[in-house]
Amino acid sequence: MSESFRRWEPVVGIASPCGDVRISNHGDALQLLLKFSVINGGIDRDLRLVFPWGHVVGFASWDEFAHPWNTQSILDALPTLGVEPWPKYAFPTLEVLGSTLVAAFDEGQRAMYTDVRHFRIVTLDHTVDVLATSEPRAEWIRPEAIEPDPKEVDWLLRDLCTRLGFSMAVRDAERFIGLVHQGPDSFADAVLLAEGLDPVLEKRLWRDVRDFVATRFERWASRHER
Repeated sequence: MSESFRRWEPVVGIASPCGDVRISNHGDALQLLLKFSVINGGIDRDLRLVFPWGHVVGFASWDEFAHPWNTQSILDALPTLGVEPWPKYAFPTLEVLGSTLVAAFDEGQRAMYTDVRHFRIVTLDHTVDVLATSEPRAEWIRPEAIEPDPKEVDWLLRDLCTRLGFSMAVRDAERFIGLVHQGPDSFADAVLLAEGLDPVLEKRLWRDVRDFVATRFERWASRHER
């Protein structure tokens, strides 16, 4: 059986390409943040998809042009936006029918995941495949409004050092300034990686750092909105 594709519209109003996707696989859900707001002249909001872990069978993220099934015939078969000025761009949220990944399940997996569906997120920079037994929670959110102040980021890194004992990140403060726009999850990942720790294995430490960073980000954002 060959794969085919159909538009999957978890929310109303998808009318532009998606610039990129940010993935958080911590906590009790797989979260995808689809960055529509970075497209010039496009949607001024971003789309959050939340797949509870109990319904996720697997997922994978691929850089642009690295997806193993991105042959020209498949790219030509993807449903398009069909709206100006992007009529030929691929629709960003798709469902894969006749999925090759699902077809590769063994008998035990087929019996366990009888309701599995294959969702595909297509952005200008990444393609993400998610196998799940239910649709995610989906909502439009406003883009992050945080403009990082280098001094504030430096103080945050120093506080992480003195209060939580993470001393390596402060040595590369300039890199972390650029991570503020990626949100507290990615920032916390980078803090642990700078210490040589695996964020997936060190869940308690990651959560402590993430909560600390998120509180500081929220303070910056509220000050920005005044």
